[in-house]
Amino acid sequence: MQLSRSSRMYKCYVCSHELPESIRPFPPIQLIGCDQCMNVSQITWLDNIPTVVSMPDYKKLKKFVPDGSVLAKILATVPKALTQLPILAEIPQRVVATIPDPISSVQDIVAIIEENAVLSTKILSLANSAYFATVGEINDLVTACSRLGMREMANIATTMSSMNQYKTSNAMLESSCKIYGSIPWLLRTAAKRLQSNLRSIPRLHSLPVCFTTSERLYL
Repeated sequence: MQLSRSSRMYKCYVCSHELPESIRPFPPIQLIGCDQCMNVSQITWLDNIPTVVSMPDYKKLKKFVPDGSVLAKILATVPKALTQLPILAEIPQRVVATIPDPISSVQDIVAIIEENAVLSTKILSLANSAYFATVGEINDLVTACSRLGMREMANIATTMSSMNQYKTSNAMLESSCKIYGSIPWLLRTAAKRLQSNLRSIPRLHSLPVCFTTSERLYL
């Protein structure tokens, strides 16, 4: 049986902008992209009557989106747009306050981080970086937080929040901020590496000009 196509007008679930789209009454669920607010509305057919019911889950969109469609263009902008969104100062504060709690767990930290898509994306990206990654790819925050560790999670959340406070349209100033902001992390990383290698360098212990008495005792 051949299904007839009809052009109807629908309204976006977010901004109520009209969405002209040629739709047939099958399949029962269809996604329509809005070129006004760049959001996606889900059309559900109930008794041959199309109804906009909600916004779909972002993770499930790729299964329905055809190449070259409006939805594909919208989805292509999402990863870049996420990196430009600010991280609310409240999220890092809650992470830092929760970590020292003796009854807190990784699930408690993940529940806070999941409230901010930008921070979640950054943590997953860092967990899969060459510095932390092992063999398998990490796709969930629980595994990522376990890989990075509680203290590192607090440092990441605080750093990401601080970076958003120093954004500027001046290219030279922005470049300088990135360089200066990376210096503390580089020094901290270098100090940790040096501390782990000090015991394997015996000559350093016999050089009084390098370390004080208390430092030599500590080493």
